[in-house]
Amino acid sequence: QRLFSVHPYVFSTSLPLRIEPADIVPFGRPGRDEPDFIFYPRDLSPVPYYGVIELKKPSSQIVSIVRTDVAILSREAETAIQQVSRYSNEIVRYAPVVFVYRSSSPHRRCRASRTSGYT
Repeated sequence: QRLFSVHPYVFSTSLPLRIEPADIVPFGRPGRDEPDFIFYPRDLSPVPYYGVIELKKPSSQIVSIVRTDVAILSREAETAIQQVSRYSNEIVRYAPVVFVYRSSSPHRRCRASRTSGYT
């Protein structure tokens, strides 16, 4: 995790997105309930997209091969997916920016703030 925090360009060039190293924000502080990284285009407002990155240790088994051509996700991978989903739904806790809010009304927007949530 420290490698990616110090060298965010690794993510910016390896993910299938057009993001800059400055768009990647490290979190993942020990003992805190937060994502390892979030990313969003800092130079756009409202923010049209964002993402959450949850890292696993190289020793973590994330897939099991149960038979030829059949793989299943491990419990650890399933947990990571649940964490990322929750962090994505709570993105306003981590990024104090204006996001495009997708709902039944495509033009509805909300302003995000670390301290106040939606306003």
